Amino acid sequence: MNPNTAHTLCQIGIAVFSILTILCTYGNYHFGRQSQALKDKVSTQIQEKVLENQQTTNSKLGKLLEKMQHVSETDHEKLMQEYPLGYILFAIKDKHEIIGKQSQQEWEIDWNSARILALDEKQILFSLPNMRSNDGERKFGTNTVTISREKGIALVIKAFGVEIFSGVLVDDSSGIVCIIGLKEYK
Repeated sequence: MNPNTAHTLCQIGIAVFSILTILCTYGNYHFGRQSQALKDKVSTQIQEKVLENQQTTNSKLGKLLEKMQHVSETDHEKLMQEYPLGYILFAIKDKHEIIGKQSQQEWEIDWNSARILALDEKQILFSLPNMRSNDGERKFGTNTVTISREKGIALVIKAFGVEIFSGVLVDDSSGIVCIIGLKEYK
């Protein structure tokens, strides 16, 4: 091969290599920017959806807490007459969350032990929270009960001289407000 031809071919090869390098660098930069823009857009959409869901959840939670507070304020005397050993309000936001509110301090309640086991349009199957009277004389471990979703109270457990009632006070789109009522039996 002629040295001039070899030299020309080398220069052409170097030029082609340089052009390809420039194109690849530009392509990576250009498409990388598009890829990053797409990632940013998706990330923003995900953050907006998470924020929207969080706001909806907070709104529902706020409504449930307001309803529990309303029941506690407006019906406290009536509920204390009905359940002289005390009552406990709680809300069920969904199948996975129970929000407890103790209405008085006669019982220690372990809300971590309460669980929703099944929840449908007709009934609620749940584990009552562990409860202990402040005097330490009465203890109730986790008991599984089923109650109707209709408003009303039902006798759930009768033990150790105590009748435990549970039922639904409010059931609407924000969640369910329930009660556990306690009174003595002879």
